[in-house]
Amino acid sequence: MREIKYRRNSFREIVERIKDIISNEIDGKVYDRHVADVLKISNSTLRIYKIKNIVPLENIAYFCEKFNISFDWLVYDKSFKIRKLREDVYKNKHF
Repeated sequence: MREIKYRRNSFREIVERIKDIISNEIDGKVYDRHVADVLKISNSTLRIYKIKNIVPLENIAYFCEKFNISFDWLVYDKSFKIRKLREDVYKNKHF
């Protein structure tokens, strides 16, 4: 079986996905401060995490649970890759 390597999304990418998710609950433009609020961190901490590409996994896990979002999708973008692998396997009937 071929090996799939997952690339972790950068924290900036994760923040953009979170903005998309919470945009339904916020009137107007979604800012980094909104993301900081839902992740339960300060604005300055969020800024530092973005600069240093630090992913606060515990905060992300809490967010995923609260909003019923797949952690693997948000952090690793796995859902697409797994679906693609399944399609390839069924197409080529390697089972």
